[in-house]
Amino acid sequence: MKFVIGAAVAAVAVAATVGLATRESGHAQRGSLQAIGALQGSADGTAAPSVPAQRIQEIGESVAKRPVGNPSSKLAAELAASKDWRAFALAARSRPQEGGYFYAMYVSNLCSMGLAQMPEAPREAIASRVARTGTISAHMIELTERFTSRCASFASEEASSMYRETKGLAADNKDPLIAAKREALNAMKGGDKQQTREALRNLFALGDSLASFDDVLILRGMSKSAGGQLGDMWFDGTLYGADDPVKISSVRLAVDLAACSSEAPCDLDTHVMLACMGGQFCADSRTDLLRHQYVTEGGMTEAQFAAAVALSARIRQAVDSGRVEAFVR
Repeated sequence: MKFVIGAAVAAVAVAATVGLATRESGHAQRGSLQAIGALQGSADGTAAPSVPAQRIQEIGESVAKRPVGNPSSKLAAELAASKDWRAFALAARSRPQEGGYFYAMYVSNLCSMGLAQMPEAPREAIASRVARTGTISAHMIELTERFTSRCASFASEEASSMYRETKGLAADNKDPLIAAKREALNAMKGGDKQQTREALRNLFALGDSLASFDDVLILRGMSKSAGGQLGDMWFDGTLYGADDPVKISSVRLAVDLAACSSEAPCDLDTHVMLACMGGQFCADSRTDLLRHQYVTEGGMTEAQFAAAVALSARIRQAVDSGRVEAFVR
């Protein structure tokens, strides 16, 4: 039995997963502050185990650097409401401390794609859907039209230039989302598991689903933790071997689904928009798109798909709660 990711997902691999969740993330910081207290001495005055002063200082510095709350919540809401992504990106760049560089790069990357520069793309996608199925929902018409209309104010090649310029500006580490992502990537490349856990914890604490699920960071962490053959994944105590196509496909599917959930609704789902406009499949939701790719085209059963949906809820809960040990063992 052959399982496929689907041409539509491959076509939009360069686009980040959209998720506009907001949550409070002080739990990680409070927990570490309590840990420092435990290292220094117990509440009843009895001596704690001896710990080097340098280690105590390192933990304290790590806690001090951790983000608190959700600095990008306003920009996430503005992106969902914006009808002019060029204006949004220009405004976002002036607010790097809120994740503005990250959001400007996200939007300019999308609008630099060929489909975004083709006004006829939505009409062709809609016509193709109607020709195949005889109908199309009003929601799907709105999705396909909103993409090109939101990118319309970019001049030719301007979006690409903005992406490159903003990427250069982001080197100053003022943007907490980009800084946290960079820290996580570097930690994974370095191979230190404790540093990787701390870096992912910092990223998840920012409460930005778009950043947490960007650059397949979570899949990279799962792959590193598997430690077996190429393609193996590990999550929360279970190894998903690449030699089992059902299991490994379920993990990848679950991560894609987890990026869009009730906690992080993908009201503006670029995966769905680009898949439809690219002539692959027009779906009304991320779940419908992935069901088509994995079940209709890929050969997965409905029961296996349902199991992947259940796994996605566990992945989402681990991200939202900052339980990084589920991804990095």
